[in-house]
Amino acid sequence: NDQALHKVCKDRNIRLRWGFSLMVDLVRAGVLTEAQALKIAAAIQRSNPTHITANLLDQFGAWLRER
Repeated sequence: NDQALHKVCKDRNIRLRWGFSLMVDLVRAGVLTEAQALKIAAAIQRSNPTHITANLLDQFGAWLRER
């Protein structure tokens, strides 16, 4: 859980990015395909289903399609 990290960064006005948003950048830059990013996200979700929910995966897919 990154809650403490996020609080410190917010208190110090440090912009912090989640891993999925970095993958969106990689897809937009042509480093990853959308299919690769979705496959990676699904693997992350399988290893941490409590924090990486199906709703979050749906949101991630929407972010990828916003290109």
